[in-house]
Amino acid sequence: MAPEEIAVVHRGLETAAPLLDQVFRAYDLPVALDREIRAGHAALGRGLIALLRCALLDGSADDLLAWLRTPGVLRVPAFADRLEARARRDGARTAREARALWEQEHWPLEALDHLARAHERGGVRAVGERLAAEAATMLAAPWRRQAPVLDEEGEVDARVASALRRALSELAALPPAMQPGPAELAATLEALPVFLGAPAGPGRITITRPQSLRARRVRALFCIGLQEGVFPAPSRPEPFLGDDERREINAATGLRLRLHEDALQVERLFFYAAVSRPTELLVLGWHAATDDGSPSVRSLLVDDVADLLDAGWAQRAQRRELGAAGWPRDAAPTEREAARFAAADAPPAQPEAIGPLRAPAALGPLRERHTWSASQLEAWASCPVRWFVERHLRPAVLVPDPEPMLRGELAHRVLEHALSALAADGGGLVPERLPDARALVHAALAEHAQDFRISPNPERLRSALRRLEVDLLRYLEYAAHAGGSFRPSLFEVTFGQPEDPYPPLELDDGALRIAGRIDRVDLAPGGSPRQAIVYDYKGKTATAQARWQDEGKLQVALYLLMVRHVLGLEPVGGLYQPLGAAPDAQRPRGAVRRDADPGLDTVGTDRVAPEELEALLEACTQAARDAVSELRRGALAPAPDRCAYGGGCAHPTICRCMTA
Repeated sequence: MAPEEIAVVHRGLETAAPLLDQVFRAYDLPVALDREIRAGHAALGRGLIALLRCALLDGSADDLLAWLRTPGVLRVPAFADRLEARARRDGARTAREARALWEQEHWPLEALDHLARAHERGGVRAVGERLAAEAATMLAAPWRRQAPVLDEEGEVDARVASALRRALSELAALPPAMQPGPAELAATLEALPVFLGAPAGPGRITITRPQSLRARRVRALFCIGLQEGVFPAPSRPEPFLGDDERREINAATGLRLRLHEDALQVERLFFYAAVSRPTELLVLGWHAATDDGSPSVRSLLVDDVADLLDAGWAQRAQRRELGAAGWPRDAAPTEREAARFAAADAPPAQPEAIGPLRAPAALGPLRERHTWSASQLEAWASCPVRWFVERHLRPAVLVPDPEPMLRGELAHRVLEHALSALAADGGGLVPERLPDARALVHAALAEHAQDFRISPNPERLRSALRRLEVDLLRYLEYAAHAGGSFRPSLFEVTFGQPEDPYPPLELDDGALRIAGRIDRVDLAPGGSPRQAIVYDYKGKTATAQARWQDEGKLQVALYLLMVRHVLGLEPVGGLYQPLGAAPDAQRPRGAVRRDADPGLDTVGTDRVAPEELEALLEACTQAARDAVSELRRGALAPAPDRCAYGGGCAHPTICRCMTA
């Protein structure tokens, strides 16, 4: 049977055309498809309209990116990706703000200025000429100095460019009073219909609407999409006159206003005319269920045909299971479809979880490294795969830094400013100094809020700063009445890196070197060596010392060793201090010697004997040794129970431990 003797009809062709086109192209079947799209839905049309909005309207950053990503505008498309990343991170919302970011690193976007000057000089006529030239440039730029045969995507852009240039020429020919403004021009171009189909002819299967096939015969007809609400198509009621009013007007005036009830008869006429066209084969197709499994009602037009068939026709209908992929080998139209079906029908393959690092290029830097930060060792101890992704691979992100991280950095800076100022005056954080402490927090927030923008959204930023302010003031209130005699004395103590004021913590005769940053060290009023309690700020939760080893919490223990071996102090406690906790959960958690600062408000189980504290430090030191040994061997081992916040794997597509 020749292709031109076959037809496929669908009443809702506007919706079904893209899928039908994709299916027939997958099988290399040429079709004559009556299909239209809007110019704004194609890459070239979307880019040209985005250019118009950026130059003459209040275009957004997304509009500028849409124009830059249009094929032919940039020779290096990655530049647009970098701009998007920076715009998201810096909170650039408008095209003007995004353009400023672009021009800080790249060439000026003069096309925007040329279009704006054209509008000032000659109105819509000059804008149309400029846009037509830009459309021609965009279409030809990807094929510069080539003579290609356009592929499917190139053919779409060529037709869109032709339609846009023709529409711009017609609009420019209008009298000045009738020419549209920039906003109306953008809306008109975006909605411009563009014909993408090919005309019927030899060698092509016809795909069209039922009413378009009434004037020709075919040997085989496939009438598909026979669903309620599709064929027959639902009528569109007239907003002013219903059928009752139309009957009254017809009776009173002799007019013959059309009734909406006629719509079903018109649909039946379309159907009857279509199914009478084939001479050898008629196939009717419908769905018994939607893609999500919900029941789908068959068209009543199928029942009209069923009335002419014998009682057993329904049992002879060919069915395809919901969610079926490919075709069985005996029914597959191509070998590729048979292979797809075999692959889908096979038992699911279980991917292996990520294995240890073996490549010398990956292992070499790890084995040669001598200094490790305490936070890195803690990250490895919690989940090696998470350390590998976030600390070693460090993929670039398209979103701003996480708000909790920026909030934490700002909280550290504000507390450092406020508490160090109190310490410099010779006092500490006591109830009598609370007014001074609050004033210092307000001043530090005002000074440093722009250095750590919690959110690029101005409204969200204001609320986040207010929440942080409330949390910090609440913490100061709690700390001032915590009853301790130790005073905050050292803040943001960095060690281990060349630029730091203190050398690294060396263990095992220098075989293990630790770097890090201690948030705060509180010192006893006197004694030699002076006793010290280390504080590490956290968000809303803190970890008790009984869970340090199980959860891989090593930082505070390593900081206690640094205080002893580098600062020459006597560590008597280490605490994780939640800053954003509820009022009834503000007490820090960790380990403090029973004989140290007895008035300090602590959880009873966090008080330990001196030998218990030493045993805890030794256990955490051994955990750090093991972590470094595993790091140097590249011994990646998933730990989903300790990976993501609240449990579960943070990077399942890389780790694959949840599916292995």
